[in-house]
This record gives sequence, structure tokens and C-alpha cells, in this order.
Amino acid sequence: MESSNGHDAPHSTAELLAALNELLEAERAGARVARETLVEMGAGHRWQALVADIQRDEVHWCGMLMKVIRGLNGPLSDQTGAFYGKAMAINDWGERMAFFEPRPSLGGAPIAGSDAQSG
Repeated sequence: MESSNGHDAPHSTAELLAALNELLEAERAGARVARETLVEMGAGHRWQALVADIQRDEVHWCGMLMKVIRGLNGPLSDQTGAFYGKAMAINDWGERMAFFEPRPSLGGAPIAGSDAQSG
């Protein structure tokens, strides 16, 4: 079965639950990356509000996915996606945020390397 966007759609509830849990794991990873980046940055960093907004967004979507999975009577994954390790391996906050959130919400300006932890 193909969805309206051209991608294969899950064929069963089990496949749908697996896909939803995979998304949950990815959102959980994003929430952890944002939370731990906030702790590393400390209060007063110029990106603090942005990273806090990203973290709230990731937590929101974790909640939405959990609600849908529970509504389908499915088990909730307790795993965190591999994205967490990949993102946290990037020490420069600008590079991490560009990897984490490569969207125009970052103002469209390049941020990689522009505000390293040491600088």
C-alpha cells in the first residue's frame, strides 16, 4: 500500500506501531539532546531560549506519539534513538544545533562554529 506522499504505508497495526515507536525514539533522542545541551550551555547563553523551545517541541511530540500508541493499545518503546549519540558526539554547540535542527528556524544564518563552547 502506498501513501499519498509516495512512501509505503504500514500494512498492519503492528507495522504502524513499530513506525510510531521509531518516531517516539527519535523524538525522545531530540528531547534529550536539547535538555543536555541546555545544561552544558548554562543560564544566559544567547541560544538558551531557542534550545528550550526545541526541547519543548520534542517533548510535545513525544507526548502526542505516546497518546496515539496507547490509543492503539500498543506497547511504548523505552528506547532512545541513535540520533542522541550522534548529536552529543558533536562538541561544538553551533555544529550540534545545525545537525540537530537544520531548519530556517535558526534564522537562516550559518551557526556552525560560530559559538563554540570554548568561545
